[in-house]
Amino acid sequence: MSESLAQIFSPFYFILCAIFPEFNVVALLSIGKLFYEPRLSIIYPFSLNHINLLILIFHLILFGRKIAFRQLKIPHFMPFLIFILWLIVSSLLLSHFPDYALEKLISLLIFSVLSIILIAIRVELKGTIILQNVLLSLLFISSTLAVFACIKWIQAPGIYRLSVLGGGPIGLGRMVGVGLIILMLLKRQQLDGLLKYQPIFWVMTGAFSFSLLLTLTKGPLIGLILTLLMTGRMIKHAWLPRKKIIILAVGLIFLCILIDLFRQTIDPAVSIWYGSYVIRIEHTIHALNAFIHNPIWGIGLGNFSEWGNGWLYPHNLMMEVLSETGVIGFILLGIVLYPMFTRFIAEKNTYQTVFIVLTLFMFLNQMVSSDIIGARFLWFYYYLYMIAIQYDDPKLNVNSSTNVMTNVGEIK
Repeated sequence: MSESLAQIFSPFYFILCAIFPEFNVVALLSIGKLFYEPRLSIIYPFSLNHINLLILIFHLILFGRKIAFRQLKIPHFMPFLIFILWLIVSSLLLSHFPDYALEKLISLLIFSVLSIILIAIRVELKGTIILQNVLLSLLFISSTLAVFACIKWIQAPGIYRLSVLGGGPIGLGRMVGVGLIILMLLKRQQLDGLLKYQPIFWVMTGAFSFSLLLTLTKGPLIGLILTLLMTGRMIKHAWLPRKKIIILAVGLIFLCILIDLFRQTIDPAVSIWYGSYVIRIEHTIHALNAFIHNPIWGIGLGNFSEWGNGWLYPHNLMMEVLSETGVIGFILLGIVLYPMFTRFIAEKNTYQTVFIVLTLFMFLNQMVSSDIIGARFLWFYYYLYMIAIQYDDPKLNVNSSTNVMTNVGEIK
């Protein structure tokens, strides 16, 4: 079904992505594939993600000609480039699986570096309205996925791990979590236009929440709850009362146990306790053993499978970097992410708030699942946050009464 949909809608998809550069970037990151993807096939060996890649290159050439590279303002971008350079060195010198390591590097360069550079160029040319376009593109795609998920469940109700368009439940959980965060934060900043009618807001909130719960994935759910909890601390400069935090923690534990019970009924032969918890402890132990084997240089990019009983990565970004790139790569990653932690409580405008919260959400998700390739949204949100700092506008201050979004295309 997903292949036929891709073939039917590919002309409209091409036009939409060509007209709206920010939507194209978000769509490419959402697909997360560089090579042929059967579920999005147009005509073998081409799939929808190849349209995104071609349009991304076209947009870089088109808009890049209008601005000198040295004019770009991407704070703290050089440490990220140095980190990638170290990954390249690790791959060339130590990798036993060069094809897999090359895929990681190319994905990182295209998904993260080129996408961030294009948005930086667009912001330099058009201003911070581009950041709002990114948020609306994310909201549109996450809403579409949530609607597809609800329709799929209505057509086939039951207890199973919900996913759409051939993707996985974790990917769906993350995307609807992102949509829910954007929706709630923009609503708090008095978004008018699309969300001025309360029923629309609550219908979208319900669709996101329903889709997230029915994926039966704990990582995105726990990440979302913790992110919203810390967001309240950041915005209101105070934690929730201790009693509410305890109630929230107990409720979250109960919900996770309930999800495990549901998943166990789906496949009684598989131990959910082992697959969700024990296996991740084993991944951490294997990663630490690999790190101890070569603490300075690491075991080499893409080599974790030799230590992890065939698993390609330890499902934890920090452990992956530590084991495969050693203490040097780990320190470089710490330098890259340092401003995220030091500026988290600082006063922020609307864009800074949304993007740092999205960065935190993806960072928490990367602690329990996915790899460097899967962290593409982490880097993207993080450097859009840095760009938002560079183009700070006091009228967009979170705590300011003048911070009112008057419609979907304007903030004043």
